[in-house]
Amino acid sequence: MAWDWWSTKGWRIDMRGPKLQLVAGVAALLLLLVAGGLGYRAWQQVRRLEQLNRVAADLEAQIRRERERNDRLQREWERVSSPEFPEEWARVYGGMTLPGEVRLVVPESAPPTPTPTPVPPTPAPFWKQWWGTLTQWAR
Repeated sequence: MAWDWWSTKGWRIDMRGPKLQLVAGVAALLLLLVAGGLGYRAWQQVRRLEQLNRVAADLEAQIRRERERNDRLQREWERVSSPEFPEEWARVYGGMTLPGEVRLVVPESAPPTPTPTPVPPTPAPFWKQWWGTLTQWAR
């Protein structure tokens, strides 16, 4: 540092040569660190956004499935809470009849017995076929 007698600013730093290169190198390094940090944070944010989009898609699919299930349950509830359901259940599943009715039970027919498929004869081993061919030729 040199003192400028004619300057009104006081001390003046001489920035020539190696000092200038050192300051420029440190500034470039700091700039790279800041840019790298910002780039890394941006990359993390992009990954997090992709993850959130996947979770949102999964949740939307789950919501759709639950709404379909809710609709099925609502239809089942309407069917069960109807006045005709107890009579239908009693007749179909309970085996009950009204007075004066006759219950007719049709037995299930037994499935027909399958006929066994004939097993094709197994061919003779390869060596026997060759032996038969050779001995037949020699006769």
